[in-house]
Amino acid sequence: MRLSPVCAALVGLCALACASAAFAADPFYKGKRLTLLVNFAPGGPTDIEGRLLAKYLGRHIEGQPFIVVQNKDGAGGLVGTNYLGEVAPRDGSMAGYFTGAAWKFVTDPESHRVDLRSFEFIG
Repeated sequence: MRLSPVCAALVGLCALACASAAFAADPFYKGKRLTLLVNFAPGGPTDIEGRLLAKYLGRHIEGQPFIVVQNKDGAGGLVGTNYLGEVAPRDGSMAGYFTGAAWKFVTDPESHRVDLRSFEFIG
């Protein structure tokens, strides 16, 4: 039995799709740890909000990374903000949960060593 050219092409495409799915790369965050930097002290409202976010955020990121919360408090949240902008790794392994930092930047940008416009904001 011979297949028509259209049928043969479809069978070839299906085989190619199956093969490419088998060799597809794992999601970036699979098996990795994501650090969520909170720019206020542990136990306060910002920390509680950040920890609640961390508890559920991993479920919504492809690869479902393990999320660890790290607090960097001081100077009304500027220590954590500056740390993320100047010291933190830029490999996607750290994100920031900052409350009030953006408003402080808008009202007094000179008090920041880091330009918040260079950050990628999610929400």
